[in-house]
Amino acid sequence: MVDLDGKRLLWLQVDVRLIRVDHKPQGVGAVVEKSGFCGPSRDFSFPFLASARFSGYTAFEDETGRAKALTEGGQKMPRTDLFVIDGQHDFCDPAGALYVDGAEVEAARVAAMIDRIGDGFDAIHASLDSHPRNDCAHHTAWRNQEGNAPPPFTIVTPDDVRNHVYRPAFGKAIWEGQPVTSRQWALAYTEALERDARAPLCLWPPHCQIGTQGQTVFPEIMAAYDRLCDSTGRWIDWITKGNWPWTEHYSALRADVPDSTQPQTQMNAGVIQEAAKADVIVWCGWAGSHCLKWTAEDGVNFFEPTDDEKAAGAKNEFIAKCVFLEDACAAVPNVPGGPDFAQWREDFLADMDARGATISTTTDFAP
Repeated sequence: MVDLDGKRLLWLQVDVRLIRVDHKPQGVGAVVEKSGFCGPSRDFSFPFLASARFSGYTAFEDETGRAKALTEGGQKMPRTDLFVIDGQHDFCDPAGALYVDGAEVEAARVAAMIDRIGDGFDAIHASLDSHPRNDCAHHTAWRNQEGNAPPPFTIVTPDDVRNHVYRPAFGKAIWEGQPVTSRQWALAYTEALERDARAPLCLWPPHCQIGTQGQTVFPEIMAAYDRLCDSTGRWIDWITKGNWPWTEHYSALRADVPDSTQPQTQMNAGVIQEAAKADVIVWCGWAGSHCLKWTAEDGVNFFEPTDDEKAAGAKNEFIAKCVFLEDACAAVPNVPGGPDFAQWREDFLADMDARGATISTTTDFAP
């Protein structure tokens, strides 16, 4: 709160937009929840800040530039959040290291939707897959019985580790903050994936390597982000994942096997709790068989009531807000003899639908 020219002004950063709210003698009518930086500023030149939405309340500037605020009894403006999972070169570019068939077409659809809806999206959460060269799930970080790197898309099971079918190329690893041999890590890790019903360890081509073009956002999506930011003065909520080398990190919310000593591998409750404040949560990204699937499932399951709560009538209100864009979530291509990734995607969308989500498309969806 600052006092300027006899006026008490409250400065807030809401949805990463700064707004000025006149604090009337009679009060705004409710305590406004705020997030991020909050403090005074003397820069009053924010022409793009025509409006902002926060926690069910709305502040807006009238033609005189003076801000007004809706009271608790005012009309609540619905909030729509968009998740774009891993819209990056290596997945969306046909020349990318882990190209998802048709993703460049789907990326163009997402960009067109962002342009069409514009500031109808109150927040965009965009994840960035980000790996070191010798990530534990890169096939180049493993060796077969002949001492060669296994081919990409090889599945490694606990039995494969026990029987020395595959072994890590690195000599040491970290498990729960402690140095261990690579074999100890490999067995503990693959067993944890199996125990927790996560996807089995798949050895991918090196992809989204930190600092390479493959890690960057696909141009059409990036251009749409920039147009939205330029026209609204907002920021994209970037979520990086995958830089801890001893676990896969399909989900943008948590690693497949979290390490209790590494916060970046644990559940990102802040992101999903903030998204849960929205009235509509839209999901798209690549691939629908993997990173989108696990991100959405982790988010939905975070709010799943216990059996006792369900017996008392509780429901998962989060999933009822979710909209999945089936024309922007292609699967990783199937590999002969490997898992049916296309079916994983179909099963994921069917499960979300059965649990109460909405299935739509980039052209049909409107906030």
